[in-house]
Amino acid sequence: MFEDPTPVTTSPDTEPIHARTDEELLSLYEIRRTAREIKQGGWKRIALQFADHMLRDAGWVVEALHKAIAEEIAPAKDAEQAAPAASGAATETDLTTTTLAQTSQKERIYILADTSYSACCVDEIAAEHADAQVVVHYGRSCLS
Repeated sequence: MFEDPTPVTTSPDTEPIHARTDEELLSLYEIRRTAREIKQGGWKRIALQFADHMLRDAGWVVEALHKAIAEEIAPAKDAEQAAPAASGAATETDLTTTTLAQTSQKERIYILADTSYSACCVDEIAAEHADAQVVVHYGRSCLS
């Protein structure tokens, strides 16, 4: 009597698991765009929320995001280092200060799983527990 009229084309439980290529995963999870948004937002504590059937990719996504974020940082640092060298000005670098500044600036990425509500809802409670500044939600979203 009360049936969902939406046709089910695949189900996470019945869908055969096939290995995706790195390029497919980069596109599916929008790694480059996400890294750019994270850097532009200045967020350091990022929570990634995956639907249950996407959790198998979570480790890969975290590693790919760390690499992509580092690539977003590299062009800016190269430009900063090139400017004094181009002007011929002498610069002095304190390695201890530089190392500490880089370490304290590193982004921390948390994986949210087993959501409090439905997988389509952003789990703000779990994000608060991780003290996340932003949540990246992967999968279908109800926007509620």
